[in-house]
Amino acid sequence: MLVKFTLESGILILIVFIKIASSQSASRCEKITTPICQHLGYSTTLMPNSMGHEDQRQAALG
Repeated sequence: MLVKFTLESGILILIVFIKIASSQSASRCEKITTPICQHLGYSTTLMPNSMGHEDQRQAALG
């Protein structure tokens, strides 16, 4: 099945790509410091996270 790309779909894909790329560049890798999260099987996390929490303290509060 062939998919027809239009100018609008190309612009939408570009906007989504830019949004993802810009949000990843603003993230920072941090050692997990929240006690409840220290035994998850990994030791680092990205902040801000996908839920919009700016730091681990804010994420722990929900």
